[in-house]
Amino acid sequence: MVLDTGYSKRDNGEQHKPKGGTIGTIIIGAAVAVVAIVVLLFFIRWLYPSAESVRVSFGVGKYVEIEMPAQKLDYKNLIRSLFENEELKILFDNELKTTYDIYHIDDPDLIKELESTRHIYQIDDVDLSKKLSELFPENYEEDFYLRSSQMNSLLEKHPVIRDLREKSKRHEPPFQFVGQQVKFGLPANPSDRPKAGFVNATIGSQFVGKIIEIRNPDRPNLCLTLEGRAAFARTDIVDMQLNEDQVDYLFGTMYERTVTGIVFVLPEGAKISDPSVEETAED
Repeated sequence: MVLDTGYSKRDNGEQHKPKGGTIGTIIIGAAVAVVAIVVLLFFIRWLYPSAESVRVSFGVGKYVEIEMPAQKLDYKNLIRSLFENEELKILFDNELKTTYDIYHIDDPDLIKELESTRHIYQIDDVDLSKKLSELFPENYEEDFYLRSSQMNSLLEKHPVIRDLREKSKRHEPPFQFVGQQVKFGLPANPSDRPKAGFVNATIGSQFVGKIIEIRNPDRPNLCLTLEGRAAFARTDIVDMQLNEDQVDYLFGTMYERTVTGIVFVLPEGAKISDPSVEETAED
C-alpha cells in the first residue's frame, strides 16, 4: 500500500505539493489496511496540515483518492471512498472473507458458509429438507415403548420438526390436501355398498379412516363428507365406491361403470355430512 499526499492550495491560490509526497509503502492485508489507513491519516494530518487529499495505491494502477477536510476527518467518507472503487472493493471483500469470515450480504459464498458451519439454510434450499430428515434415524427401536420414547425425545429436541408433523396431521398449510381426482363405482352386490356416512376405499389407501369431502366438478354446489373404510382390494377400474343414494345425489344417473369426482382429505375433527340420506328420506 502506498500513501501519497495530494495537492493543497497556498494562500495565493497556487497548487502546492508538500515535499516528500510519497510517505511510504506498506505491505499488509486488505482488511487490516482499512484500520491502518485511518491511523496513518492522523499522522498525515499532523505532518501535512495543508494536505487536502491522500492517494492510497494498491499495486499498479490501483488507487483511491481520499479527501481530507481541513477541520476533521470524515470516517464515513473515508470508508465510502475505499469501497467505491470496484477493484478495491473486490480486494477488501476477498480479504475480509478469507481472513476474518466476514461476508458481503450478496455474496453467494455467505450462504454456503452458513450451511456448512452454522447449519443455516435459505427457505427454498432443497438441502434443507434433507438436513431435517438426517436429524432423525431411518430405523427405530423394535420395542414400541423404546421407539416412542426415542421419537418423543427427538421431537422435544427439534421443536420445528415437531410443529411441522402436527401441521401435516391437521393438513394445515403448507400440507393442506388440494384435491385428487378419483374414479367412483357402485358395487353390484347391494350388501357390499357402504352405509350412509361412509365411502368404500381400497385396503391400505390413504383414505382409510379419514374424513373425506367428495365433489362433482360438474355440480360444484353439492358435496358429501364421508368416512373412508377399507372395503376392497386395489383395482384399475375404480378407486372408491359409493352407495346408490350417494351416486344419485352427487352425480345423478350413472351411464358408465364409473364416474369421476374430486376428493379432499379433511383435517382431524371434521364432521360427517351425508345429505343423500336426508334427500332419500324426503322422497
